[in-house]
Amino acid sequence: MINRINRAIGWLLKRIGSTILKGQSIMNISLPVFIFDKRSMLQVYAYVLRLAPLYFEKAFYTKDPLERLNCITTFFLTQLHIACIQSKPFSPIIGETYQAKIGNFNLYLEQTVSKPLTANIYGFDDQRRYKYSGYIQATASTGANSVKGIRTGNIQIEFSDGTLYKVYFPMVIVKGTTMGAKTFNYKHNLAIADVYNNYCSVVTFNPDEKGFFSGFFSSKKTFPDMFIGQIVKYSDVKIDNNYPIHEVQKNAHCYCKISGHWTQNICFDKKEYWKQGQYDLLPMMRMENTLLSDSWNRDDLRDFIKGDEENAQKNKEKLEEIQRGDRKLREKYKANN
Repeated sequence: MINRINRAIGWLLKRIGSTILKGQSIMNISLPVFIFDKRSMLQVYAYVLRLAPLYFEKAFYTKDPLERLNCITTFFLTQLHIACIQSKPFSPIIGETYQAKIGNFNLYLEQTVSKPLTANIYGFDDQRRYKYSGYIQATASTGANSVKGIRTGNIQIEFSDGTLYKVYFPMVIVKGTTMGAKTFNYKHNLAIADVYNNYCSVVTFNPDEKGFFSGFFSSKKTFPDMFIGQIVKYSDVKIDNNYPIHEVQKNAHCYCKISGHWTQNICFDKKEYWKQGQYDLLPMMRMENTLLSDSWNRDDLRDFIKGDEENAQKNKEKLEEIQRGDRKLREKYKANN
């Protein structure tokens, strides 16, 4: 990882120098392909759903609304350790699609907006007992030695009996991006709302986290991957749709306590619902007859997977130029209409 970072810094410095000499804007410098993951962001969104059929089927056959919410919440907590990646996925192009099958779960994604990065998603099982749908918006802010990522949007799970769940994702914090130890963690809240039955699970990550100065005077009592939470009435939770801090009323009744470590185990009222290594990720298969716009058909990604970095870089820059041209056309259209 360190060697790759040093290589990237040297590569960028050379590009910046040559770009300035040509009188061009450094904002258009393409990142080196070797720092990227061998997947598009759409493929990463699909990858973290590889336990979806397991927990959605458990939830479907569970009639008790609290137990069903436990299953849905467990699934989204298991996503967190799967989502940890050390390299940057390829940014999808507007109109790029991805189709995959995970067990009996059929999944379709499409990139619909470039800024903020927005992907629409639709998934369902072969028997149409449940569906997973909505859109995901990803935004990030970069500090001197860290990156904060927020996923907003509108993700829902709906079962054939009419039960509907809304999902609100936590913040992602990556530290050590330029120096020191690199860490990946979650912050604030994950919330899963059962709209039909008026229940909501609210999970708080790293509850013992201390500020910069308080850290000098006292030590933390828990590991940073710890979380705690509770299930309360949905009407007793103030949901913030733009920032992952959701306030539970002080007098709210707790129907179930949630605890664990997102890298190790998940418990509801001290009963373990998942532990690391308990389940293998279900295979994610490419569908037959995928569209030409599918992520697997990107020239830069295909070259990179084959190990041809030179052509992957050329094709990546070619696609970025097309995207910049399309963006100018959209801006021109908006200005004239």
